[in-house]
Amino acid sequence: MLQFVKRSLLSTFVLASLVACSGNTPDTSDATSPGETVQNGATPSEVESPNTGATLTNPDTTAADSTPTEEEGTQNGWQTIQGNGLALQLPARYQGGNPKTDLNRLEAQLTAINPAYADRLAGIKENPDAIAFLAFDPQSAATSGFLTNVNIATENIPSEIGIETYMEAAKEQLAALYTLEEPQMVDLQNGKKAGRLVGEIDTDSAKIKQLFYMIQEGEQIWIVTYAATSEEFNRLLPEFEQSIKTLELGS
Repeated sequence: MLQFVKRSLLSTFVLASLVACSGNTPDTSDATSPGETVQNGATPSEVESPNTGATLTNPDTTAADSTPTEEEGTQNGWQTIQGNGLALQLPARYQGGNPKTDLNRLEAQLTAINPAYADRLAGIKENPDAIAFLAFDPQSAATSGFLTNVNIATENIPSEIGIETYMEAAKEQLAALYTLEEPQMVDLQNGKKAGRLVGEIDTDSAKIKQLFYMIQEGEQIWIVTYAATSEEFNRLLPEFEQSIKTLELGS
């Protein structure tokens, strides 16, 4: 069991590391205030954390291999981004997509922010099926030197293993590198439950906090990871908790 947990967390570490590179980043354009509703009729989840007050931009996403179906139009400051077998809503300032089909576009977008970021995609290029979804906030690079990001990976598991067992194994794996909060089970939507785990880790450039959601669909686990600097994490947490409520699997 430790082996399949290790494989799934490895993909998480690869994407976390792509935002840990240093260097000067360009200033972003002036931002507008975020909306309070999301696309397709979804409403924000109720959370105990304070309002984010996050600023939004709609950065230029003109790049190679971009198609209008990959990112749907925005409404009230949020958008739906398609991944490999899933869709997730995020604020309009995010760029992202399916690494299997959109890798050239994602690479061009990262290069436009900082050429060093695109270099970190080498691991994904070698195994594009490992990651089902990648999105990042270009604005965050200018403010913190770290790209706030969301990534989603999948792991096939034996049928007898449930989400609670999986989450405990993930906790054991992460404990070697992270300072962890106690895991918990949370309700998402349509009766779905998820394991929820928050961890903090020191990197070369910043202290990073990550919010992991682990969702079981039959013999498959979906691992959704939201990552930001520790300084920004609490401010962005309501957005992350709102976003996970919009996850659509099988899309």
